[in-house]
Amino acid sequence: MAMLEGLVAVFDSVSVPIPAKDGRPYREVFRYGAFAKVLSSGIDIPMTAEHDPYLVLGRLADGTLRLWEDYHGLRFEVELPRREFGREVLKDIRSGLYRGGSIIFRRSNWQWIGVGGASVREIVEVGALSDVTICRSPSYTDTFVREMTPRLDAATARLRNVEASL
Repeated sequence: MAMLEGLVAVFDSVSVPIPAKDGRPYREVFRYGAFAKVLSSGIDIPMTAEHDPYLVLGRLADGTLRLWEDYHGLRFEVELPRREFGREVLKDIRSGLYRGGSIIFRRSNWQWIGVGGASVREIVEVGALSDVTICRSPSYTDTFVREMTPRLDAATARLRNVEASL
């Protein structure tokens, strides 16, 4: 079973310019703790490829997706589907096609701030999180996605060493 890990939102990192409906781009920045409330709500959140609802990689509800905040931002681990789609995504990850992550959210607590003469939407609390995704061109260049390497816990590693010495 192949797994991916990564960071889909980064705290205190200003996004690339995002097009607005009025044509004027703006930027965003998430603050530490912005996802705490939505993550504790127990709602189901899917992980997709390129925000496509037909390309679901995993879900919180079925245990194939894990989401949590750490001091960097919103992290994930996802177990890829065991079908052709999952194999294709893994191939694309290995080739570097997918470079980062993104989210679809509804803000709850935010304000406009000025950073270096630019208008920046500072997100203090996310009200709803409807999608996390891997993508080719992330709005936050500090996000990442990569294949997880198998990790052995200490007891398993010791057992394998003992077995190897027999």
